[in-house]
Amino acid sequence: MLGGDNSADKPIRHYDMHCHVDFQEDPQGFLDAADALGLSFLSCTVTPVGYQEAKSWSCKDNVALGLGAHPWWVADGRVDEEALQELLSLAPDAPLIGEIGIDLSSKHVDLASKDCQADAFRRIAEASAKAGGKVLSIHSVKSADLVLDILEDTGCTPEASGSLPILHWFSGSTPELWRAIKLGCFFSVGESFLHTRHAKEYLKLIPHEKLLLETDYPPEHADFKPEDYERSLSAATELIAASWTAPLDEAAEFLAATSSKIFDRTKDRD
Repeated sequence: MLGGDNSADKPIRHYDMHCHVDFQEDPQGFLDAADALGLSFLSCTVTPVGYQEAKSWSCKDNVALGLGAHPWWVADGRVDEEALQELLSLAPDAPLIGEIGIDLSSKHVDLASKDCQADAFRRIAEASAKAGGKVLSIHSVKSADLVLDILEDTGCTPEASGSLPILHWFSGSTPELWRAIKLGCFFSVGESFLHTRHAKEYLKLIPHEKLLLETDYPPEHADFKPEDYERSLSAATELIAASWTAPLDEAAEFLAATSSKIFDRTKDRD
């Protein structure tokens, strides 16, 4: 049996713990329709400009907005030094920092950008640790050890600063996974990840209370319906329940309870 603190009169929501609502054509209308389906979102931005622009609709109760500098945008210069300085000035007042991180896949970036990406991530982690209590949604493609080194070095960990790192779509090695678990990281996983060759092994190792759902929807310049998110989150829940050999409703309740605590922490209600 899975633990949880849900009551019969409290509806179970799906929490999408890593997505990009600002890529939707009409974010405000999308969030209204999604709320009717019981969906809440940690919505990550990819640039500080995107974060500022998204503030016009992020007051909705079912979304928490992340202040981001996506490593692809850092790598190609769309997040330059001026943009990074803007992020660092905004970080103390942002409960959620994301999407941030490092990508060392030649499919995605010029590998000559490694030092630039690492420097940006380190500075963001330092600022987050200094402020304390931040939730961070982190991209770590082919860079897990480097990302974890920086989190440790800067004190951007639960133990050192009350920070809560969430590794989005983690794809590192098993030793890297163990290291991340020991550091207190959470892991957001989605339907696509759960069909990868690593997923079965990882789900056996990741503590249940450290697992979160995500979609990473939508791709840039695409427009998805709330039902697309609901379908993907439901499919991911079914795969996790099967891995846990738990009843579907219990797995859904457990994931929602874990996520709701983090969502409440990231939702700036001032």
